[in-house]
Amino acid sequence: MMKDFIGKDSSRARVFKNPYHTFDDKTWAGLIQGNSLLIYWFTLWIDQHEWDDDGLSLQHFMSVEYQKSAGTSPYVMKGAVDVLGDYIYEGDDDLAPYFIIKLQVDGKDRLAYIYPYGIVAMPKADGGYSIVRMD
Repeated sequence: MMKDFIGKDSSRARVFKNPYHTFDDKTWAGLIQGNSLLIYWFTLWIDQHEWDDDGLSLQHFMSVEYQKSAGTSPYVMKGAVDVLGDYIYEGDDDLAPYFIIKLQVDGKDRLAYIYPYGIVAMPKADGGYSIVRMD
């Protein structure tokens, strides 16, 4: 199931460290561990629902998993994702994602992002992103 966790040069990898960040191996290990539940949920959806025509949407799946874990719904963020994948919100510093996840949404190649503070951007089938905080 976790076959595509964090890839280095594998064409099958689906979750990648953002090359913008130049963290050392120890820091990356901490970030992977600290975000492992989010990464796991993404890979679980990929393995179980990505190719289902009438399966759970990524947003619904992640919301249900978060509710099971945290006992509440994810907090909806008001920012946006720019063309480079950064999370932007007026008055705050832009956030470069820690992790980039390759997905298929309605048969289209899309990217999802995991940012600092448990902020997650999930591509919507009709375009754009659903952005929530899952900390």
